[in-house]
Formats: sequence, structure tokens, C-alpha cells
Amino acid sequence: MKNKFMNEGGINGLGLSKIDTESKDFKDLQATILSKYNLQSDIEKLKNKILSIRFQMESYLDNETTLENEKIMVGDFIKKLLSTLSIKNSVFSDYINYDLKKFNDLIEGKEKINSDVAIKLGKIFDLNPTIWLQIENKNELMQEIKSKKEIYNKYNLESLLSIAS
Repeated sequence: MKNKFMNEGGINGLGLSKIDTESKDFKDLQATILSKYNLQSDIEKLKNKILSIRFQMESYLDNETTLENEKIMVGDFIKKLLSTLSIKNSVFSDYINYDLKKFNDLIEGKEKINSDVAIKLGKIFDLNPTIWLQIENKNELMQEIKSKKEIYNKYNLESLLSIAS
């Protein structure tokens, strides 16, 4: 018995084929999503936007081939979140009891995130606090590897074993 495919061209959205944004199926899906979206409360809509930013953060962490010029700072994600909520830096820094200058420096990438701020961001935005620290660590590692690439390239198992024997 031969397998029968519903959509031999691939499934829309999986990157297996070109998405036909003019197709009836796509238009129907778009209409369904829009109607479901319009039924949501304002807080549900905000939570979904925050969820979208969380997915962006996770995607950034999962991308092992991020280049230096593609680096996204912790502050960039905080900016997106505050912009989504239309909240000013001063209001937010006051809310989390954090010095405004330090907070602005964090947003600009001049200050590193600490555990206290990561926990508060986690509680407010329903995000695991470690994601903030992981983004910071990823960016630091990328910078360190870039700045000392030749030094680190000499370290490997064969080299260690050759001097140990």
C-alpha cells in the first residue's frame, strides 16, 4: 500500500516548501488565527507577545552559529519587553528597586545582569531567570573566543596527551 500525502509540497510553516501566502488554506488559517486573537483579553494578548519574545530568547540561545555581529544583548530583550508593555525604563527600574543609571547601563550593554534582576525579570515575565544569565554568558563566551581565538585553538586532547606521556 502506497503512502498518501495530504500536502505533497510540504506542510506550511515547516520550511519544507515555499509557503503560498495567497492560497485559500493560508488565508483560512490567517482568518482563524485573527478571529482567535480578537477573542483574547488585552492581558492575554500581552502574555502572547511576551511568549513570542521568550521564543526569540530561546532561539538565540539554541543558535550555536551566532556570529559576533548577530549578538543580541540582554538589554535588547528587556527593551522589547518594556516596549511591548509601553513601560518606561524609569518606571520599571523603580518597580524592581534598581538604580536607574545602572538599569540604563544594563539596557545599553554596559552593565551585566545580576541574579537579583534576573529573578525579578523571571517573576514579572514568567521566564526562567537562568535564561537571562545564559544569554549574558553566551555573549561573554563569544567575545572571549573572538578576542583570544589563537590562544584557545592550541588547547586540545592530543596536545595534552603528548605532553603527559
